[in-house]
Amino acid sequence: MSIQSRLMREVPAAKSITVVATVLGLCSGLTLIWQAEALTQLIAGVFLGHSSLPEEWHHAESFLVALGVRSALIALSGIFASRQAAKAKAALRSAWMRQTLYRRKARTSDDATGDMVTAAVIGVDRLETYLSRYLPQAASAAVIPAVLWLFIVRLDWISALLLAIAAPLLVFFLILVGKGANAAAEKQWSILGQLSARLLERIEGLQILVLFHREADAAHGLRRLGEQHRRATMQTLRIAFLSSFVLELFATLGTAGVALALGLRLTSGAMIFPTAFAVLLLTPEFFTPIRALGSEFHAALDGLSAAEQLFATLDESSPAQASAPVKGRLDATTDVELHDVHFRYPLRRPANSDLVEKSRDILDGVSISLPAGSKTAIVGPSGSGKSTLLSVLAGELQPVSGDIQVGREVVDSLTRAEWRSQVTLLHQHPYLFADTIANNLRIAAMEASDADLERACQAVGLTDWLKRLPDGLQTPIGDGGWPTSAGEAQRIAIARALLCNTPIWLLDEPTAHLDPITAQQIRQLLLNTFHRRTVVWVTHNQEETMTLDAVYTLENGQLSQDIGGTTERRLLS
Repeated sequence: MSIQSRLMREVPAAKSITVVATVLGLCSGLTLIWQAEALTQLIAGVFLGHSSLPEEWHHAESFLVALGVRSALIALSGIFASRQAAKAKAALRSAWMRQTLYRRKARTSDDATGDMVTAAVIGVDRLETYLSRYLPQAASAAVIPAVLWLFIVRLDWISALLLAIAAPLLVFFLILVGKGANAAAEKQWSILGQLSARLLERIEGLQILVLFHREADAAHGLRRLGEQHRRATMQTLRIAFLSSFVLELFATLGTAGVALALGLRLTSGAMIFPTAFAVLLLTPEFFTPIRALGSEFHAALDGLSAAEQLFATLDESSPAQASAPVKGRLDATTDVELHDVHFRYPLRRPANSDLVEKSRDILDGVSISLPAGSKTAIVGPSGSGKSTLLSVLAGELQPVSGDIQVGREVVDSLTRAEWRSQVTLLHQHPYLFADTIANNLRIAAMEASDADLERACQAVGLTDWLKRLPDGLQTPIGDGGWPTSAGEAQRIAIARALLCNTPIWLLDEPTAHLDPITAQQIRQLLLNTFHRRTVVWVTHNQEETMTLDAVYTLENGQLSQDIGGTTERRLLS
């Protein structure tokens, strides 16, 4: 399916803009005929019929009314298309954002963030231009010339024949030049995405570049990409100017041919003036929509190139799909089992290389049973896939293969809204938004009262700290706000988890980067909150494993239960 067909099928605004523009274009074509006939009658009556202007004033009024109606139709089409395109723009950005937040980490880590942001910001703006300007003009270019041509056939078949020859030639050369323009636009868009990605990469690593005195190399790389983008832009502009020249040339030749044929027959007496003048008035209007379409064609190419990347993101499992019902119960009494689960991250082929590295299974036939209310520890060397296993259990990653049973019912994946609402994933470095403490906590429970927030903070030992803050729960934290230590941030994250009140907790080394005293406090706090909850705790700490029901080791993609003290040896190794 072409990208244009998909836009029509999946973006409601595209279809409504096309339908409305077609109807308004038909009306505009009829008003052009009305306008030409009124002006023809006015001029013929005054200059050939020797009538006074007041006697022919009704033709002037008719012409002015037709002109006003046509202007109103053009304005109405533009306003409607702009508003629908703005709505489509907002909807596409919203869908892109939801998909980016819900999409699998495996895919996100493989993408260049710069490319994604370019598509969401610049790309959607260009797609809006395609919807608001190109689509209405394309509908007008299809309808108005056809209406005018049918009227001209009734007036003069020879002029209609000349137009029927000129119009296809005009469209043919527009398509011919457009193919080159399409390739140039895709190349320009690709280089722009690379430039955005490299710029973001350099900004993020600026400190390292300066530390190792490599900023000159980074600047040289950006300069090289900038030069490539300049050349691609100039190539696109050259093709745009060429296509404009071709359109103007053939439109002018077509109009001149019709005018010449009319003049010859008019001077020989084979045609009367009103007919010749009406045809001559309508001939430029016959070519005008096609010429205008050519001027919008290059804006359309940029929008379509951006649409391809946007749809590539939206093609992944969408939040709507993630909300589909799942067989099996998803609550505190549900057992969860993984059987022979495999997972691998997709690998990106290196640039300018035909070699593709063979991917390795991060999880290679993992099987684990998590009875409701059980407390399970996962240990293993760094990079063995412990965090990946938690992401699979949290529904952030979908396995390549294997069976997942929820309440002894096999489900296709855990990436479902019902499952996510039952799971809390606690990371080593919880993220605090640049907002008040209260709003940071209410992310977990939007309807929570201040009393609920205070009870959650008291449970995690934040009451004394809140009393020392200038505005208590209303104190801003995060970027530009009140500074928080690692322990305080982790306590806020645990308070959020308590407000969620989910039956399943997944902990990804939450005490790994804390000092021993704070780590012990957080550890004890977590243990106190585990009552009637299913817990999976990834850890390197032996003391944490001793308090849990079962310990599993993940190494080389294989998961095995530790029996007989092997955990201690692995943790010490």
